[in-house]
Amino acid sequence: MEQKSDSNGFVLGGIAVIFILIIAIIALAKMGQNKKTNNLPTNQLLLNSKVTSSTGSVKYEDKKCSISFNYPKEWQKSDIKLPLPGEPISQITFNETGKNSIFSFICFDAKKYTFEQFIAKDTVNSGQIGSMVVGDVTFQRSGNFVYATKNNKLFIFQMFFTKYDLTPQSGYEEIYMNIIKSVKF
Repeated sequence: MEQKSDSNGFVLGGIAVIFILIIAIIALAKMGQNKKTNNLPTNQLLLNSKVTSSTGSVKYEDKKCSISFNYPKEWQKSDIKLPLPGEPISQITFNETGKNSIFSFICFDAKKYTFEQFIAKDTVNSGQIGSMVVGDVTFQRSGNFVYATKNNKLFIFQMFFTKYDLTPQSGYEEIYMNIIKSVKF
């Protein structure tokens, strides 16, 4: 009788261990799913963005500067703050997997600052590439920069690997132009 009772104890103990392992595996799987869906930084990217699934992009909305634009949903908001010669009203920088600070948006008070204050003087005229109109705003292009002024605000966009970069890469110019074309004030 005692041997049968020990045998039942081992079986029940084994079942309990298996049951605990199954619960632990399920819990770990759920935590992994949560990490996959929350892999964006917790620094308010989700508060300022919403996914527009038909284009595979996310809309960034800046309430301080009354502007929005779309950017690739794979990009993540960076914690990097650019060293600037003045205090911006707003700024944001995005990283792409494996590439930090690939795109930046900065908004300044246009009563205090001009675009020329932010780049070397010899590149202002030589780097001027042209202009483009988005809605009722004319954007100027100077190398990797696109900028415009509206409602007493200076809007500056910068993206690396575009066609005027020292190391251009395929596809980045199109992404940049799509971002600029998506700008809404």
